[in-house]
Amino acid sequence: MTIDIHDLSIMGRAVLRCSGPRPPSNTDTLGHNRQLIPSPNGDRPRGLEATARRLQGLVRRARAVLEDRHASWELPQDPASIPAGRHLISNKLSEWGIHRRSEIMDTMQLLASELLTNAVEHARGDPVLTLSSRGDTLRCEVWDEDPRLPCTRRHGPNDEGGRGLFMVHLLAKRWGVDLTHTGKAVWFEAS
Repeated sequence: MTIDIHDLSIMGRAVLRCSGPRPPSNTDTLGHNRQLIPSPNGDRPRGLEATARRLQGLVRRARAVLEDRHASWELPQDPASIPAGRHLISNKLSEWGIHRRSEIMDTMQLLASELLTNAVEHARGDPVLTLSSRGDTLRCEVWDEDPRLPCTRRHGPNDEGGRGLFMVHLLAKRWGVDLTHTGKAVWFEAS
C-alpha cells in the first residue's frame, strides 16, 4: 500500500510504503518485533494499518481544502445588480460542474438575489458578491459598507417585500452575518 500526500505546504510530503507479503502481526515491515498499542475501546490494535487509515483520511481532507474554489465580484449599488448577480452565480456554478444539480443552482440563485436585494435597497456602498465551494458545501456572501445588521420584519399577506431573510433561514443549511472593518458580510451555505 502507498499513501502519498503531495502539494501540502503545511505538512510537506509524507509517504508510507508497505510492500511485499504481510509480516506476522508482531513484527513491522522490516521484521523487527513491535508492540501493538490497543485502541481506547480495547478491541483492535492500533498499528501500521490504523496509521495508514488515519493518513488516508488526512489526505482526503487535505485534497478537499486544496480543491476549494472561490469567485468574487464587485457590483454597482443598482437594482440591475440583482439579476446580474444571479447570472454570475449561474455561470460560475456551471463552470464548477454544479449545473447538473438544478435544485442547488436554484437555491443559490434565489438566496443570493435576496441578499443582493437587501444590500442594494438597505445598505451603503457597492455590494461585493462572493461565491466559494469547499467539499460539497457552497457558500455565498454579500459584503456591503453598512454596519447595521439585517433584521427580519413583520410582513402582511399582501406585502411585496420583507420575506428575504425568512427564505434564507428556511432554505440555507446555515447563514449568518459577520461584521467587517468596513461594514458587514451576510452569508449563507447550502449543499
